This record gives sequence, structure tokens and C-alpha cells, in this order.
Amino acid sequence: MESRNDLHRAEEFLAGIRVAQELDEFSEPKSTTENKEGNKKGVELRTNHSLGLNRNKVQKLRKFLAEMLLEYRKISSRASWSREDLMQVAIVEAKVHRLKESNLLINMNDIQSLVKLDMELRDWILLNIENGNLSIEPITEMKTVLSNVTELLQNAFRLFEQSIQNLDFPDASKQMFRLEELEDKVKNMPVAKENLIAKLALYQPKFQADEWNIDGRLQQGLLALDTIQDTEDSIGKLPHESIRDFIFQRGHFWERYETLYAERHERLCALIKNYHFEEKALQKALSFCNKSDYRKARRILNQTLGGFSELPYEFVQKAINELRIKALIPYQELFQLIPNHEVISLEALTQRVKDFDPIGEQKVKALAQSTFNPLRLFFIKGELLLVINNYIIHSLESIAKVKKTENGDLRNVLLYRWEKGMSHADGLAKKIRNAFNSKIIKNTMILSMSIICGITGVNLYEYAQRLPNTNLEFKLDGVPLDSLILEARDKRRIRFSSFNELDKQQIEGISPGKYIITANFINAFPLQIQKTIHIGQTTSLTKELADLFNDIKGTSLSVQAPLGSEIHITATDSDLETVIHIKPKRIISLGTRVDWLDFNEKNDLLLTTSINENAALAQISDGKTIGTFSMGDYPIQKAIFSPSGQYILTLGNQAWALWNTQGGHNLCAIEALGSTIICSAFRPNEHTLLTLNAEQKLQEWQVPTGKLLNELILPEQIQSDQKWAIAQVHPSWNRELSNGLQMRMDTTPRIRASLYAGTKEIFIAATTTKNQLVTWAGTTKDMKVYPVIIPNVKALEFNPSGEYLVAAESDGQIHIANWRKQEVRTLVINKGQPVERFAFSKSGDLLATSSIKQLKLLSVPSGKQIHVLQTDCDPQGPLAIASDGKCFTVGENNNDILMWKKYSTRITRLPPGEYTILVEKNGKQLIKENVVLKAGNALNLKANSADDFPLALK
Repeated sequence: MESRNDLHRAEEFLAGIRVAQELDEFSEPKSTTENKEGNKKGVELRTNHSLGLNRNKVQKLRKFLAEMLLEYRKISSRASWSREDLMQVAIVEAKVHRLKESNLLINMNDIQSLVKLDMELRDWILLNIENGNLSIEPITEMKTVLSNVTELLQNAFRLFEQSIQNLDFPDASKQMFRLEELEDKVKNMPVAKENLIAKLALYQPKFQADEWNIDGRLQQGLLALDTIQDTEDSIGKLPHESIRDFIFQRGHFWERYETLYAERHERLCALIKNYHFEEKALQKALSFCNKSDYRKARRILNQTLGGFSELPYEFVQKAINELRIKALIPYQELFQLIPNHEVISLEALTQRVKDFDPIGEQKVKALAQSTFNPLRLFFIKGELLLVINNYIIHSLESIAKVKKTENGDLRNVLLYRWEKGMSHADGLAKKIRNAFNSKIIKNTMILSMSIICGITGVNLYEYAQRLPNTNLEFKLDGVPLDSLILEARDKRRIRFSSFNELDKQQIEGISPGKYIITANFINAFPLQIQKTIHIGQTTSLTKELADLFNDIKGTSLSVQAPLGSEIHITATDSDLETVIHIKPKRIISLGTRVDWLDFNEKNDLLLTTSINENAALAQISDGKTIGTFSMGDYPIQKAIFSPSGQYILTLGNQAWALWNTQGGHNLCAIEALGSTIICSAFRPNEHTLLTLNAEQKLQEWQVPTGKLLNELILPEQIQSDQKWAIAQVHPSWNRELSNGLQMRMDTTPRIRASLYAGTKEIFIAATTTKNQLVTWAGTTKDMKVYPVIIPNVKALEFNPSGEYLVAAESDGQIHIANWRKQEVRTLVINKGQPVERFAFSKSGDLLATSSIKQLKLLSVPSGKQIHVLQTDCDPQGPLAIASDGKCFTVGENNNDILMWKKYSTRITRLPPGEYTILVEKNGKQLIKENVVLKAGNALNLKANSADDFPLALK
């Protein structure tokens, strides 16, 4: 009972030490207060809670110290020494050492008492060793015993684990067996068990030593000493009682071994039994194959385990497959009857026979529609019917041969399939006759009618040539006419458009009679007049068109509606109506393809860089070009505004220039840099400009003087793609090169890269030849590589704040990376379609992407899709967002620049009268009003939509 108390006290002592150590980890809170003069004075704060915890800690440690003093006095007063006494001395000594190492006592008297106890205990032990009462120190002796017990338990536990592993169950579904191996395993199992029992017998004397009590339990004193030491390989953490029972062949460890032993023996015997069963089953399957009963053989093969390497599974499977392929011959030849048939695998033949009739009918109709010539159709029909007839004859011959063979699965299947094939072939022949006969008759009639009409038409033409000309003419004289529609009494309508404003228009060969003429002016409501056209005369419409346009010149309707809306205008007193679509505003038409666009900070100017290697500055309000920029021998590849819009930067192949936005004056020009500039960026204060060239040299220039301030070669150089040479020719070039004329090709390396310049820090991202991403961060004095893992990058750009890097892949994925936090968010924008261009708003929280006929707006960094806009623009055309995020521009295939805004205004001229105005978007009615428009008045309407795309996130 005393030893049990020792273990309990040891556990309580160790728990108390741990709690006290945890309390010491909390530092006393500090705070500072500020006096009126602004000087800070340190004030130490202690809460009642922390004081209470420390008081409890001290009381518990004093209790432990008092208990150790009592135990020492009790032990030192004994005259004789038993093993239990030595264990008590070792436990007291271990407690003293542990309490000293913890360094938890804070009272000087307590510390002196602990040191005095340690010295008295050490002196008392040394004295007993000198007197011969002790041979060695008790704690050293007990630690040796504890170490031996730990090693013994671990070795015995490993013996148990190894014996369990040796009893793993064999799995016929994952491995192959041989009969001889299985029999050897069954034979060796009793031998392995006897060897295990022999090893256990060697361990049994060691578990009967003094360390174990009479009842078979490990001495609690050893457990108490081990608990105080708190080692990692503690015997208290091992199932020592179960291990000892296993050594003496009892307990749940031994029961588990016996259970697994019996189950393994049973499973091995079952596998041996299955071997003989499967050997007979495969022989039976082979006999079925010899009788052509391959279905029965396959059924038997599917029921076998397939886990014995000595048995002929593959041979039986091969025999079954050969018979199965023979049985599919009727279906193979049947599908060859379908014209332009597709290759069908053997596994799918039996399933596709169910679809033979609809497939055959579809192919026959397609073939009959493929040609118009009735004679050609007749020959194609004959060829198809001949093939079907040959198949039926071959089927009859095959059925006769099969009937003479031995009865079996193959015989029955072949007879059924040849007969079924003839039935399908007969049905296909009927479909061929029906489809081709109707087509031949129809085409013959059409051909005959065409010949008759042709002869009649020639006669009518000759008759019409003898009649006098009946014409309609007019001159526009500045009238913006879009089209004319002539409607006769028989409701026959004739439309005329594509008029030349400079010449007199003449429409010849009009039939005489009364017409209702509808005139469609540009941005105007359609107007009608009645006109009689006399035979042999030329009728003029010039005055009528001018009068119509003058009547509506001063009367207009202005409708402001969201992009994609439709404006329906219907006249109340007539059936005239028109539909106007609110489309992006076409602000500039350059005549050449646009390669780059950029807004200024105020959103009133737009920089365009075109294929003619020049840059132009245009006003957004009217699209008027203010001026152009040229760098002489260096073609301009990109023109951008500085952050405030004060400067314009033009980048050439190996040069750059800085211009004043207001007057367009050149401030500086840096030429012959020796390598192509691949990216650039202004500092936020616009005092300096940073450029990165293809040799990966980072340079910082003073603005606006162009003085070189710093330069740095980036670490970990990447290879540029130098495999391609690019030649750019103006679209108007249509001549051959004359003798002595040379064409210079741009062979500079191409690297995709992006640069962000903050007030101090710089971020750079670039791609290798294998589209792998490399990023740097630092200053112009020192740049370091930062890992951001994004595979297969095709395009990349930093957002204006430099916080996020956006990279696009060729499969439609976009990655938004926060390089500081090493976080990457992946979005699938267009599955399978690349994102060709993307652009940020100045605030950096909005991203626009362009792909084939589609523009998408995303929020950053969430990647949430805000809106999708359908467009006919070139996906490789440039893209730019205004600084306020309320509109953006995109270059189209026809060299125009479109502006997309949340709302757009459309003005239409109308004659005075009553109208119904209906504005719709995506089938949803925005407004519907009945209005009366008076002569010379202008009416303004606005249609709001709750689901408009929010271009501006703020």
C-alpha cells in the first residue's frame, strides 16, 4: 500500500511542478502613463488574480518541500536497509533535483531549506557508503534498474508487434500465389509459433526478477521514480502489464495473436482449396470453348479469383475472345453497309446495333442531300443497293454453313446475328429507295422548271429591252440618307442603300406604278411619302427627301439608357416604328490597328499607339486628335501617362522619350540603350522613372531631365526567347523590294514582364522561355528573388497599388497573387479560351479581361465576376479603364476605338406627333411612355436599370 502511495504522490508532485512552470511563463503586465509635461513614467500593474495564483503556487511548493524533509528524516533514522528503503531514498533525491532544476522557489528561506536538504541528503549518502551500508548511490542504482526494465519492455513489445505483422492476411485480389508457396506457409506456421514460444520462455525469468512484485505487477516505486524524471521513453507510457502477460502467454495481447494465427491458417487453407477448385473450373471452361460455348466459359472465368500464377487464366480468356470476335462478324459486315460509316470498336458493336436503323437513316439522308444531279443520285442509289444485296447473299451462304456446324453458343449466336443483320439490311434498302427516289424526282422537276424559266426569262429580257427606261433619281445635297424602301400595291418591297453623297443617285429599271416610299435617315425616325412612277420617265425624289429631312431637323428625342438597351419608338397615327440599340460609343477611328490605349488621370484625354509606329493624343468628348508623337528611327511601341497625367512616356525599341502633356513639348529623349525596353513604371511622386530591358538591367532615370541615377542587374537571370525574328510592314505596303533595298528585321529578344515602382520598394515579375514565373522585390540597390508559384504564365501585370500580381494562362485561368503573403487565388475565366488582354483601374480594385467576343469585369482580389459584356471586338486588341472606373475603351477589328459607359445617350430626329416610347434591356421593361412631340421641341428621357454593371466599385 505504501508503494501505491509513492506513485500517487509522485504524480501529484510532477503535476504541481508543471502548473507552477506554466504560471511563470506569464510576464507581469506593464503599462505607461503620460504626465502633463509629456514624459512617460513606467508603472507596474499586478492584478489580484495573478497574486492569488502565485500565492497558491508558493504554498504548494512549500508543502512539497515539507514532505521531502519528513521523508528524509524518516529514512535517515532507519538502522537496516531493504530494497524498498533504497527506492524511497532515490525518490526523495529525484524530487530534490527536480525542484532545484525548476527554479520556482522565490522566498529566501525556502531556497535555503531546499539547499540545506540537498546537502544533508548528499552527506548522509556518502557517509553510508564510507561505512559500508551502501555500495553505490541509491538513485544511481535505481536508475540502472529502471533503464533495464525499460529496455526489457521495449524489446518484448517489439517481439509482439513483429509476431502480429508476420500474421498478415494474404489477399488474392492484390497478389499472385503458387500452390507450393501456400502449402509451405501452412506448414511453417506451427514452426513459427514454436519459435515465438521459445523466445517468450527466454524472457520469462527476466519478468520474475526483483523488479516485479509477487502479484506480477511492476514495482510502483520504479513507476514513481520514472514519473518524477518525466522522460520521453517512459515505462509508464508502455502497456507493461499487458506485455508481461503476453510473455507468460496470457492476456489480451496473446489472445489477439491466437485469433490472428487461427484466421491466417484458415485463410491459407481456403486458398489451397480454391486452387484445386479453380483448376477444375478452368479445365471445364476450356472444354466449353472447344464446344464453342464461349458464354458459359466466360461465366465460369468471371467466378474465379484469378490469384494463382500456375493456372491458365489468360489462355482461357484468349480462347473466349477469339470465339467472341467470330461471333461479331455479322455485325461488323452489317455496319459496313452504312454510307460514310464511322469505325466502331468491337466492345461497342452489340450496343450500337440497337441504333443501326436511325444511324443508317441519318447517313442515307445526308448522302442524298449531298448532290443535286439526279443522274448522279441514281448511280449512288444503285451502288448502295448492290452492296446491300451482296450482304444478303453472303448472309444466306453463311447461315447455311453455320447450320452444318456442331451445336453450341457460337452456332446459335451466329444464326441469330446473320438473320438480324439481313433484317436490318432490308430496312436500310427501303430507306435508301425512299430517300433517293424522292430526291431524284424533286431534283428532276426543279431542273426541268429551271430550264423552262431560263427560256422564259430570256424572252422577257428581250421584251424588256425594247421598252423605254423607267428610272428613279435623287441628289442628297447633305441629307444623311441611310436607305430607301419602295413598297408597291402588291406589297412587294425593294430596298436601296449604300448611297454616295457626292453624286446623283439613279435607280434604273423600276416597274411603273404607285409606291409608298419609306426614307430612313441616319439617327432619325423613318418617314413615308407616296409617289407615282410613270413608264418611260425618270422621276426625281430630291425635293421630297429634302423636305422630309427639314421637317424633322429641329425636332428631336434624347434617351439616356444603359448599354445593351433597345429603344422602341412607335408612331400612334401610323404603323411606322423603329428600334434603336444603345451600343458602345465610337469615339475615334484611326484607320490603322490600335496596339495600346491609356487614360489620363482626369479621364478627358486618351493616348493611342497604332501599328504605324506613332502615338496620338485624342479628346474623349469628341474623338478629335490633338497631336501625334514620333521618335524618328525608333518606332513607338507603347505610350502611357504618368500617374498625375502631367507627362507622357513613349517607349521605343531601344529608346524612350518624355513629353509635356499640355503643350506636347519633348522634355528628354534617351537613345541607343543597347537592349530592348520590356517594361517601365513611374514612381508615385513622378520624380523618377524606372525601366527594365531585355538584358534584365534595371535603370532609374530622373524626371524630366532623363539623367541616369541608378542601375542594377537582376539576380538569377532568366533566358529570353531569341528563336524568332519579327518583321513589321505597314498595311499599305503592296510592292516588291527593289534592287539594293534592305528590310531590317527586329531580332531583339522578347520577354513578358511587369514592373511596379513604389515610393521606396520595387516589384518585378517576368516569365522564362518555358512560361515559368520569376519575381523580384527590393530597391535599385538590392533586389532579391521571391518565390510565387504560378505555372505556364502567358501574360502578367501588377495592379496600381503593387499589392497583387495578376497572371493569365493560355487555358483561360487567371491567378491573383499576393506576393507578400505568398497567397495565390486561381479563377477560371474562360474554360479552354485564353485571356488575351487585361487592364486595371487606377484604384487597382477592378480588373477588365478580354477574350473572343466577350469582356468581363472582376473585383480584385476576390476575383468575383461583376459583369459580362458581349462585343465584336478583337480579343487581341488593347484595353484600358478610366481612373474613376466608370468607363473603359477597347480597340475593334475595324480600327475603331469604342467607349463603354454605364449609361449612353442616343438622339433621334422625329416629325411632330404622338409616340409610344419603350426602353427594354434583356427582355425587361425599363420605361414605357406616351409622349406628344411638338415642332422644334426636344424631349429628354432617362431609363434607369437596377442590374447595370457597376464599373465603379467605390
